[in-house]
Amino acid sequence: MIHGIWERRLLEEIDYAKGSFSVAGWLHEIRTDGKKLVLVMSDKSGVKELVLNKEDAPPEILEIPKGSHIVISGSRESPLKIERVDVVSRPDAEWPIDLTKINDHSDIELVKKRHLYIRSPRMIAVLKIQSEILRAAREFLDSEGFIEILPPIISTATDPGLRGAKIAEIDFYGSRMKLMGSMMLHKQMAVAGLEKVYAVSPNIRLEPEEAKETGRHLSQFYQIDLEAVHWTYEDAMHLGEQMLVHIIRSVKERCSKELDFLKRDLRIPRLPFKRLTHKEAVDLARKLGFEANYDKEIPWEAEKAISMRFKEPFWIKDYPDASRGFYDKLGENARLKDFDLMYPEGYGEAISGSEREHTYEGVLRQMKKTGIDPKDYDWYLEMLKFGMPPIAGFGLGVERLTRFICGLQKVWEASPFPKVPGVVSP
Repeated sequence: MIHGIWERRLLEEIDYAKGSFSVAGWLHEIRTDGKKLVLVMSDKSGVKELVLNKEDAPPEILEIPKGSHIVISGSRESPLKIERVDVVSRPDAEWPIDLTKINDHSDIELVKKRHLYIRSPRMIAVLKIQSEILRAAREFLDSEGFIEILPPIISTATDPGLRGAKIAEIDFYGSRMKLMGSMMLHKQMAVAGLEKVYAVSPNIRLEPEEAKETGRHLSQFYQIDLEAVHWTYEDAMHLGEQMLVHIIRSVKERCSKELDFLKRDLRIPRLPFKRLTHKEAVDLARKLGFEANYDKEIPWEAEKAISMRFKEPFWIKDYPDASRGFYDKLGENARLKDFDLMYPEGYGEAISGSEREHTYEGVLRQMKKTGIDPKDYDWYLEMLKFGMPPIAGFGLGVERLTRFICGLQKVWEASPFPKVPGVVSP
């Protein structure tokens, strides 16, 4: 019976100074090295090799199977002197994967085995960085006067501008309700009273199965969604780049050990970020050999190729009319007052946002252009009838930001519980 397990120290805190110690962690490997015995263990602090004299080691250590969770107590000497080993949990079968010797962490099979892989040192490092991303984002937005609100999960209406993905629906007491593809409409509802709002919002988008080949699409993901009154889209872009720099700086300062483990040399971008118009981005895509249209969205592969040309994040703005949601405000020359932030190095889209069309008549006009039936958005249109202030905002994908900061191959490596299009997983 183990008492006070919460008092066990982290593996990284064993400094081989004189004194006693007690640590808990997962056992990955036991190997001999001459007269020494090496235990490869891990906990939330990372992987550590515990070296002890073979002749002083309790004989039961050699019988402990890999994958066991154990508590080791002893003296901090070099080598360590182990006085007691308690097995808190042991596997009933041989582990199907070696968590410390995985060659390809983007392997889709690891998505299916996430209930086991989530214990891996690499996944732990990624999730600790993701936690810091969220902490830093909240710190920044709170300091800018934003108020965090709870996001919706279901509603009669959600954002229809999902770029090829389908909206998921459920039966809700005999009525059809939609799962949030984005809280676009709801944050507009909230900002009318609170003036500056944000939420860490879950989104469900039924992407086509082939979308998984891009390595940047999930069917379940999270966004940092924000909105502010009396903003222009330039105001939103300015805040977006300031927030990204704050997050990256915080991660570098507070997660240097995890970045080193991931071998990620993360640079703090310079402000302000470069701005391209949609037309300039299309010109560049064509120059790179891609088919791109001045009146449509830029294809994903073209976006990736453009992203590869940059070493720092950059904006693409002023997309063509009717190429996006009915809530985007129309500016001059049939261009929308909207924008995307792109990560460099081929990581692609980071942020998408706009200045919003806040008038009833204006939204009806844009609905007609984009083929949207106003009957599906009755409460939203009623809200506009009673008046809305000018607003702007954006959404920042949490997993995509984590992928970029950690330098991961696929976006599903940046999620504790990924849902990849067409892949059934825990």
